[in-house]
Amino acid sequence: MLYADHDGIGYASATVTPTQFVAIFNKVKFLNADGSAPQSSLEKRTRLTINAGAVSVAVQDNV
Repeated sequence: MLYADHDGIGYASATVTPTQFVAIFNKVKFLNADGSAPQSSLEKRTRLTINAGAVSVAVQDNV
């Protein structure tokens, strides 16, 4: 599986069960122009799901 977001930084977490693999990518916001932190640090969350025995990846944005 390959997922790329070339203009962001963040982190991912994954859950693996016998029936599926789920990865959630959390894209965080950059600092404000004055160097302060934004009020909300999360910009976007993307979930990728692969069911057991499947070759397709389900992508859900803004979850």
